[in-house]
Amino acid sequence: MNGKAVLPVAVAAELLSQAAVAVNSGLEFVGYNEMRLQKGVVLESDSQILHLYSEKAELQEDGTYKAIAELRTDGVKWQHVNAKAEIILAPKGFALKVPEVQKVDISQKYNRSIKEAYSECLFHGEFLQALTEIKGWSNDGMVAVSKTSKPLADWFKEPMFTNWQSDPLMIDSAYQLMILWTTEALGAPSLPNYAKNYRQFIKSFDGQEVTISAKAAKKSTSSAIATIEFITNDGKVAAIIDGYECTINSALTNAFKKRVLGD
Repeated sequence: MNGKAVLPVAVAAELLSQAAVAVNSGLEFVGYNEMRLQKGVVLESDSQILHLYSEKAELQEDGTYKAIAELRTDGVKWQHVNAKAEIILAPKGFALKVPEVQKVDISQKYNRSIKEAYSECLFHGEFLQALTEIKGWSNDGMVAVSKTSKPLADWFKEPMFTNWQSDPLMIDSAYQLMILWTTEALGAPSLPNYAKNYRQFIKSFDGQEVTISAKAAKKSTSSAIATIEFITNDGKVAAIIDGYECTINSALTNAFKKRVLGD
């Protein structure tokens, strides 16, 4: 974006989740709360160091555990906290209540092809171009179909962990969908900055496609809040982001057009 490589927010959340699971052996990832991007991570070189920290998890009243995790980068005098979240863990076999699928008005046809959406509205490189179909949209929200993450070896030259906790490609696709929606409904693109909570009801998506359903809860010319569901082929909600927030800015249009490093 803007001629620079940046760490996707969804990947930052995955790294925080991995840190919490590593520190809290015996507990499994089920989601996170208060995921906030405090300072974007610009990848200046192939060898940039990211520091991951996690607390020991504390038992909550609902039977889950909470561990605060941070992603930091080195500054001139001290480390910057770039992203922070409360990672939610649970004992093996712990059952979360699965919500019903939300209804979203998608009566309007999306008039761009997927290729046009990526070339005209989004800044993502080929590796992150996971949306395969836009089913429709309205001022109420938007629904699309997306791929999910490939194996770790396709992402990392030397993977630090053995399996995904969340699904960063799927989640990033939801953020891409929100960019397309704010562009259509509110006249300008957007970037994610906060997720009140994310809950995942299955262990792994195993490379299957999912339907992403985004429903606006609040919108203005400068920001939007939405609930985003990830629905598998059996018609069930496999994960949900509640309280997704993005910042809307027309200046992002030009920044998104600079897709080549060094532009």
